[in-house]
Amino acid sequence: MDPRVAKATEIIKRDYYKKILLDHVADSVNLSPFYFHRLFKKNMGETFFDFLSRIRLDRAALLIRFNTSCTMSMIANDCGFSSLATFSRAFSQKFGLSPLKYLHQLRKIKGETEEKSGVNVNVEYHPEKWILYTPTYENDVDFAIDSSLAFAHNRGINNLTITKYSIHTHLSLDQSNWSGINYYAGVEIKTPMKEFHDRIYRIPEGMYCAIDTATKMVDIMDCLMAWNAQWLVHSKFSLRDNFFFRHLDESNREAANRIYVPIKSN
Repeated sequence: MDPRVAKATEIIKRDYYKKILLDHVADSVNLSPFYFHRLFKKNMGETFFDFLSRIRLDRAALLIRFNTSCTMSMIANDCGFSSLATFSRAFSQKFGLSPLKYLHQLRKIKGETEEKSGVNVNVEYHPEKWILYTPTYENDVDFAIDSSLAFAHNRGINNLTITKYSIHTHLSLDQSNWSGINYYAGVEIKTPMKEFHDRIYRIPEGMYCAIDTATKMVDIMDCLMAWNAQWLVHSKFSLRDNFFFRHLDESNREAANRIYVPIKSN
């Protein structure tokens, strides 16, 4: 990624709640507005304004979920929207629901997941993430993390976070197909980088079922089978994609023992 675009994305992520003008951001990276607009879209795959709106709406969705004391007007203002009407219109276009209906749906989902199912689950919204990864095996996760960090260092990739993930693709709830699961592990990067697309895994935004489980793969699969039989088939949801991810935080065993499975409303 062009370093000037990388700097611009950092400005947007830092100041998204303020009034941000394309001209000002372009000036901060020593580019004309016209050239900056073209360069930004070429590097990011979306326009400056689309990126700014996405960042603001992702933050708003998180505030709706976790800051229950905030009114919608407060959230709109805190996320940089000029008015509640502008915020509601943009939110509805992105999520298919008004902010209030989104909040009501989250509360309804929370109530349903609190019913006894035999498996400790919770339905959560997660924004989009990009993981710089290395293919691995269950017992070589640390090596994969180190390899991903070395790859980033050798190529001058400096937009990493400290968050580590493992990703398991080709997920199947059919026990006979477990051998087809692929393992990846790596670190989150702040923005996607097209030049390294073959080493970056995109975790799409959306609803995820957080499931408390163990760390070994055989135990995880047993838990997933129980989750499917005792919760998923009786819920109003189904699998949205055939993967799950996990935070790799050695200091937080609770987080390390939780997996996130993408789901969708039926």
